[in-house]
Amino acid sequence: METSGTGALAPLSIGDPQAFMSELSASAQSCLAENADPQRLMALLSNPEMASPEEIEALTQCLEDETLLRLFLTILIGLTEPLSEETSMCVRDGFVGIDIRAIMVGGMEGNEEAAMMGSMVSFLLTLACLNEGEWAAAAPALDMGPEDQQSFQCVMEELGGPGEVASLLEPDAGPPIAFIGAAMKCGLQMEGGWAPLERRRP
Repeated sequence: METSGTGALAPLSIGDPQAFMSELSASAQSCLAENADPQRLMALLSNPEMASPEEIEALTQCLEDETLLRLFLTILIGLTEPLSEETSMCVRDGFVGIDIRAIMVGGMEGNEEAAMMGSMVSFLLTLACLNEGEWAAAAPALDMGPEDQQSFQCVMEELGGPGEVASLLEPDAGPPIAFIGAAMKCGLQMEGGWAPLERRRP
């Protein structure tokens, strides 16, 4: 993923069609209008599980990378204040080389294991970047506490940083043995596959 944005990343308004569309380029607005009416679009953005893989693919192809990253963050951590510039830089750096479109489509080509791993890695990269204030704002919606933030940061350090974490998504990366080992060492709970992923909706 190559984002050209700078400054603070802000979540998108996915409950107000006019506010959402106003932040998009003219080409993105036109593309989205061809694929879904405003009400359907807002429903799909707020609840992606309602959409078919084909619908999600069509919608994500309409959005520029920076907008797609903001949408992904909105879905992941909920409606929060804009992230600090330092956190935003950390998030952008972490997502270089990650195909968010493939993650959001999730298992479209039948590779559900790869889709789940993509969600886990993206979740880790994002939460490990948050500062204390941002974590305090996002944690309640995720049913998490300070010890969870420490676990995310610990896993990041154990794996060697964002670049090494993102490399877990490469096609020939194989089973995520290093990730599982780091998660166990750092006390990151992954019951039922990965429990935090089931709690991430705003």
